[in-house]
Amino acid sequence: ESAFTSKNRRLGSGDKLADQEQQLAEQMYRLLYGESVEEAVAKAEREEYEEEDREEAEEQKVVEDDEEDWQAALKEHTSSSSSGSPFQVMSMPAFKHFYSFQSWPEKRVVGMVKCEEAIFKILREGHTVSELTHPRHLPMIVPPRPWSSFDSGGYLSLRTPIMRTRGSHLQSDAIRKSNMQPVYDALNYLGAVPWRVNEPVLRVMEELWERGGGVADLPSRKKLRLPRAPKVKQAEDPMAWKRYRAETRRIKQANADMYSLRCDLEYKLGIANEFQERQFYFPLNLDFRGRVYPIPPHLHHLGSDISRGLLRFAEAKPLGERGLYWLKVHLANQCGRDKISFDDRAQWAEDNIERIMKTARAPLDNMWWVEMENPWQCLATCFEITAAVESGRPEAYMSSLPIHQDGSCNGLQHYAALGRDAAGGAAVNLVNAEKPQDVYTGVLNLVLKRLDEEAAKGDGIAKALAGNVTRKVIKQTVMTSVYGVTFIGARKQIERQLLDKPEIEYPPLDKDEAERLEAGGGKMTVRERQVYLASAYLAKITMASLGDLFASARNIMDWLSDCASLIASRGHAVSWVTPLNLPVVQPYRSSKFHKVRTLVQSVVLTDHNDLLPVHPSRQRTAFPPNFVHSLDSTHMLMTALECQERGLTFASVHDSYWTHGSSVDDMSESLRRQFVRLYSAPILEDLRDSFMLRYPDIDFPPLPERGDLDLNLVMHARYFFN
Repeated sequence: ESAFTSKNRRLGSGDKLADQEQQLAEQMYRLLYGESVEEAVAKAEREEYEEEDREEAEEQKVVEDDEEDWQAALKEHTSSSSSGSPFQVMSMPAFKHFYSFQSWPEKRVVGMVKCEEAIFKILREGHTVSELTHPRHLPMIVPPRPWSSFDSGGYLSLRTPIMRTRGSHLQSDAIRKSNMQPVYDALNYLGAVPWRVNEPVLRVMEELWERGGGVADLPSRKKLRLPRAPKVKQAEDPMAWKRYRAETRRIKQANADMYSLRCDLEYKLGIANEFQERQFYFPLNLDFRGRVYPIPPHLHHLGSDISRGLLRFAEAKPLGERGLYWLKVHLANQCGRDKISFDDRAQWAEDNIERIMKTARAPLDNMWWVEMENPWQCLATCFEITAAVESGRPEAYMSSLPIHQDGSCNGLQHYAALGRDAAGGAAVNLVNAEKPQDVYTGVLNLVLKRLDEEAAKGDGIAKALAGNVTRKVIKQTVMTSVYGVTFIGARKQIERQLLDKPEIEYPPLDKDEAERLEAGGGKMTVRERQVYLASAYLAKITMASLGDLFASARNIMDWLSDCASLIASRGHAVSWVTPLNLPVVQPYRSSKFHKVRTLVQSVVLTDHNDLLPVHPSRQRTAFPPNFVHSLDSTHMLMTALECQERGLTFASVHDSYWTHGSSVDDMSESLRRQFVRLYSAPILEDLRDSFMLRYPDIDFPPLPERGDLDLNLVMHARYFFN
């Protein structure tokens, strides 16, 4: 019995059984349960398949039975109460502990705790209601308290720090000791911008939600039905059962995701209704790189299209001479017409003015807007344009809709400026052009050229991909290249896109491999294996094309990574100070695990603190994107300070800058001037000097060579932000 006690704790610990203990553990398991572990695994798998078949049919019955049980128990306790109180204490298990056999990624026994369905239902429903009634972090109805120190600012009574430090005391201590008044000033200005709910958009959103959702990015209120099990036995058609189980898992996950989206929407709608008759403010703080985020988690302007469509500035300003023009450009942007010139975008809106005004008058009778890229912001702009036109004097119309100007693949813009890369800068609109340059199309053209060259040499995968690779296939890989995406990450991104292209005919696999996969001898189907190979091939070509187009950016990334490796190899976390004197410390450290033995099973706890050794690989790979993020945040804060001096209303979503229609031209001038000012400073030289000063025993590599881009051209680059 004592031997079983110690071994059984290990059995439920979730760790892989040690080889020397395997035989003894299996013998004890057979003595206790009358079957071997292998037999138990096979039995559990059979029971799992059978349970999946019964689950959908029993789901509604379980809910109804639970409700009847609770009502009966409540009635029994109430009638037997001598005090006559309708509320009684009822006792029942809230959780149950059990062991689960897992065969992937390795065979092991895992201890699990599950909440009883009846209790979960009460907690789930009660939590939603109570959170909607009394959430902790809401928008404020008075301006936030100005930031003056690490933990003094934001909410009036709730204590929140100015930075989300991920538990790093080194970071918080550095903030406390720094003189970063410009950061405080910019954050206070951004937090003092008042907002209001866009009530016409809210009314339409609530009506579509009441109708069942499922349109315009609203989640559906209906659950997806689980598939029917194959009519044949598993031994007769294992692939059919494999597909059935995979589809079942996919639908269950989709239903769980949909439930989360429904809860999130309820939060947003609840807060919007609570605040619709008053103006409010978003208290803001920083992440450890200096990027600005609202503290309220649900409804804010950094959220999805749903959140942004629900918000407008509280202060209205006359549109002026150019405001209606920018409203039309903004509408075209929300509809995905952002690859053409400003004038063509405004003309597109003018050509569709009748449809726009019909939509504003009867949005549920003119539903074309639900198919647009950002449907709710599109609808909000239709309302605003219609009101301005119908006012009779658009230049005097008091508009409060934020107009956006977004960076063009902003991370690569910062790298091009750091490296004075003329070719790369032209590809991301650092110089003027007749229409905006699309970096994704630029990379795509290089990829297609290479595919044609390889196809001409007889490469089968290249022949299959030629003519089937679109901008969408490589867009995410290009977008995340600035954040240090690895080859594995790029392959997975491209694989997801290729899986949605069933029309591509790939070259056949090797005969032996194809037969093995068709017989169920692998984790992939034949088609999945073909897509895997094609995505790896295309990821290699895409990353090589990126390196050709942005050679300077790649050289800077490599230099930053090499410096980080040298620093981490000495046991230090990489740290630096931004041009606005904000200290940044990378928090990545190797985790320390502790095993705690409980009466039920062993539990592994993870410890995180500044005394643990740094994580060398994470320090290396994260430094280039984190450094650029700290610079794009610096640019935004510098722009905010100039907009404050000029009396403009300004808000931002990282590299998307917002203001009134009447002040778009003024904001555009300010953001360009501050970008030139930022990169006219010797940023990389200062960074290397600080590294050499703090780590004199490290021989840092020389700075990479830079090009001859004239930064002053940015002042005249019309589509730098567009």
